[in-house]
Amino acid sequence: MTRQERWQRTKSGGSTARGPRWPVFDQVRRETDVLLFDQRGTGLSDRQPPCPYIQRFDDAKPLDREAALAALRRTAARCIAHWREEGVDLAAYTTAESAADIEDLRRALGVPRISLWGMSYGTHLALASLRLHGAGIERAVLIGVLIGVEGPDDTLKLPLSADTVLADLAAVARDQGFEDLTGMPRRMLARLSQEPVVGRSVMHRGREVALGAYDAQLAIAAALGRRSTQQMLPLLLRDAEQGDYDLLATLVLAVREELGEFRAMPLAMDVASGHSPHRRATAEAQAKESLFGDALNFPSPMIGEGLGLVDLGDAFRAPLRSDVPALFVSGTLDGRTPPANAEVLVPGFSAATHLLVRGASHDDELWLGNPNIAAHVAGFLAGRPVIDAELEVPPPAMAQGKLDLLMQKLGVGRGTALVALGMLVIFGIVVMTLLMRWRRSHRFRVHVSGPP
Repeated sequence: MTRQERWQRTKSGGSTARGPRWPVFDQVRRETDVLLFDQRGTGLSDRQPPCPYIQRFDDAKPLDREAALAALRRTAARCIAHWREEGVDLAAYTTAESAADIEDLRRALGVPRISLWGMSYGTHLALASLRLHGAGIERAVLIGVLIGVEGPDDTLKLPLSADTVLADLAAVARDQGFEDLTGMPRRMLARLSQEPVVGRSVMHRGREVALGAYDAQLAIAAALGRRSTQQMLPLLLRDAEQGDYDLLATLVLAVREELGEFRAMPLAMDVASGHSPHRRATAEAQAKESLFGDALNFPSPMIGEGLGLVDLGDAFRAPLRSDVPALFVSGTLDGRTPPANAEVLVPGFSAATHLLVRGASHDDELWLGNPNIAAHVAGFLAGRPVIDAELEVPPPAMAQGKLDLLMQKLGVGRGTALVALGMLVIFGIVVMTLLMRWRRSHRFRVHVSGPP
C-alpha cells in the first residue's frame, strides 16, 4: 500500500460510522451497545499542530525514486523537529499506547470485558489489544476500514499481492471488453522507462505533468486497492495504449500530493509498528519480481530510518495466539489487506471464524455489497454461533469511457444516466416547442397591432 493510503486509514471511529456505512452500525447496535473510539491523533482526539512543511514535486519532471525519497526524508525530519518544538510527544502516538487507552476506557466503563470491532488499521490495533490486554476482551471482529485484516507484522505489505489483484481484476475486465489487463501496464511501464510522457488532468484544472515509470507504478499500485479506482484502471490503461495519458495524470498528481504531506500520528504509529527483519527481506525480494517494484510501500520502510522515533520491537510483531473468539473478514480483490493476512492469523486463534467476501476490495462494498455481511458481524457480536462462510458481491463495473467514469464518480448508474439523458432530451424538445409557439404568437400580435 502506498504511504498516503496507509495513513488515510487511521480514521476515527466516529468518521468511519458516518455516511453510507451507518446502517451497518445501526444493525449492530440493535444487538449490543456500540462505542465509537477516536484513537489518539484522530477525529475529536486530534490536537496535533499541522506540519507547515510540505514536499512539492515538480510537474515538469517525472518522479525519480531516489530523489523523491531523499526529499521526503528531509521533509519528515523537518516536521518532526517542528512537532517537538511545539511540545508534541511523538512517543505517545503508537499502537501500544492506543491499546492502553482502550483498556483504560474499559475500566472507566466499569465492565469486566468489551468486544472490539477493528477495521483496517483498527484490526492492527485490536490485535495489539488482544496481546497486551486480552483478559479484558470478550470477542473481536477483524475487518479493516472496509475490508481485510492487518496482522502484527503486516504493516509492510508484500509487493506481489498487487500483482495477484491485477490478475484477478483482469478476469473481471475481460468480461467487460478489456483484454490483457496484465499486459497493458507492462507495456506502458516499458515505454515510460524509455521516454517520459505528458498528461493533462481535468480534475486538477488542466494541470500538465510529466510522467515516468515510477509515477505509473505508484499510481497503479494505489488504484488496485479500492473499487472506486479499480473501476477506472482498465480505461486508464487502454487510453495509455492509445497515447492518452490524461487519466494517469490525474492519479499521479493525487499520489504526489499525498506523498508530500505528513501528519504526526500516522508517521509515529507507522514507524513504531515497523516490521521484522524477515518481513522486510521478504518484501524486498518480492519487489524484484513485482511489476510495481516497491511502489506498494513507498516510501516505507526507508522513510522511518534515522528519524529518532520509537520502534515497538519484534516482540510486538511476533505471531499472536489467543483464545478470544474472533471473526476475520477479508475480500478477494483487496490490494491493501489481502485474504492471505487473515489466513496466516487464523491458526493462532483457538476460536476463529473466517468470512471471505468474493469480489470485495478495500472499499464500501464490504459493508454494503451483501446484506449477510452485516448480519454475520451483528450475530457474532451478539454471541450467536457463526461458521466459516463465503459471500459474494457484484463485480466492479469498469468505466467504458470518460463520461461513464464521470457518472460513476457522481454515483449515477448507467441505467439512471440513460433515463436522465432521455428526460433531458424530452425536456429540451418541450422547451423548444413552447419557445417556437411563443415566437409565432409574438409575431402575430405585432402584426395585428401595427399601423394599417
